[in-house]
Amino acid sequence: MNKRAQVEELVEFVFAALLLAVLMLVVTLILNLPGLELKGKITGTVEDFTPSKACDYYLMTFLRTENGNVTFAERAAYIKVNPANIDTFKADVTKFLDDNYKRYDNELGGIWQISLSSGAVKPFLVFGNLTAINPMHTCSKTIPSLGGGEPLIARLALTY
Repeated sequence: MNKRAQVEELVEFVFAALLLAVLMLVVTLILNLPGLELKGKITGTVEDFTPSKACDYYLMTFLRTENGNVTFAERAAYIKVNPANIDTFKADVTKFLDDNYKRYDNELGGIWQISLSSGAVKPFLVFGNLTAINPMHTCSKTIPSLGGGEPLIARLALTY
């Protein structure tokens, strides 16, 4: 056997061994066989996304969203002092919640109700498409009042 034939056989052997090793590695990783499993440290935080957290998320997103360069929280505080633009406020809130609130089936436009009150006083503004027969989850946030006085309490009720 000449040298050229010996080199070709050696190259074929090395190529076959590499191909077999790669194939075994892929099969081991796919089947998760012991010995070659991936190792490493994975860290993370798992939060329980309960309906109350979902309600808080939607309420905070709503209150922080700007509408006409003013947040809904600021507009709500202004409505308490000057209710002249209450219909515009209600229309803007309705549009925002209908466009952004997703139901449990991931469809837009769920059943909701917003109420604004001041201290222990009955709500001065309640609107939405929630009825007494709808199951609901509620959450509330406090908004500082304009010019001092009782803070404003914004309450959101949702169904899922």
